[in-house]
Amino acid sequence: MYSRPPGPDTERGMRAHHARAAKALDARVEPGGEFWGWAGRTLGAPALTAAGQSAWLRLVSAPEDKASGKLWDGALDAQHAFGDLDWHRPALLGVHDALDDGTAYRAELSARVDEPVLSGDPILRQDRDLPDSFQSPRLLQR
Repeated sequence: MYSRPPGPDTERGMRAHHARAAKALDARVEPGGEFWGWAGRTLGAPALTAAGQSAWLRLVSAPEDKASGKLWDGALDAQHAFGDLDWHRPALLGVHDALDDGTAYRAELSARVDEPVLSGDPILRQDRDLPDSFQSPRLLQR
């Protein structure tokens, strides 16, 4: 499920757009931490902002006519609606959009969470014993 893009040209293009987005967002990607997402459509890496803040730079690609909806706009919409929820959600620090030959690219620079990974894939397959500090009363109230 999580793999590099299907071909070397697409892979090079994703890396090039990731580097351009880092420059546009005034961030420096840290070496050795590249992570590919579903079918090579996303590429993320740890980064540092110009001020030295730990960040995460994620690039997603889609055909231009499919670059919309919650998978595309979710992080930006959540930032506008909720902010960082008193640091219970990584703050979105910047967004950079680009178009290239019918493909849309969106880069999101977020504050980096320096906690251990809970799951190597999107499905949490076993219970985790989390400290109380990971639970926000505001998030638990309905």
